[in-house]
Amino acid sequence: MLMDTKWVFRTSGGSEDLATSGTTPVLSDYIDLKAVSGYGDGGGAMFATVRVKSTTATTGASFAISIADCDTSGGTYVARSEKIVPLADVVANTVIAHLPFPQNVRQFIKLSVVPAASMANALTVNGAITTE
Repeated sequence: MLMDTKWVFRTSGGSEDLATSGTTPVLSDYIDLKAVSGYGDGGGAMFATVRVKSTTATTGASFAISIADCDTSGGTYVARSEKIVPLADVVANTVIAHLPFPQNVRQFIKLSVVPAASMANALTVNGAITTE
């Protein structure tokens, strides 16, 4: 797996920790794919790989992880690739998603983590763009 620090999803404050609290979703800041070194240089498929850093989530059925894209940095982002993760499958320090980038992904992308309505407590994940 190849990873560059420019490919890490971060909050708007620069933290690599994308943390939910209860049912509050978290959305990363955007990554500009045209500014990422090596993007589009004939490499292989790209993925958003998401790892659980820590969890105290105790109730709830699941949460959704998705890649959203947009043509402009400040525009409306649309989810293009998504995975529903059962809360029972969540263990700290494990990879929980390896989302493929959609065909014709647009220039700006974000990662979102959306807990189910009944989730309680906290979940923190880290995500990055990876290639094979």
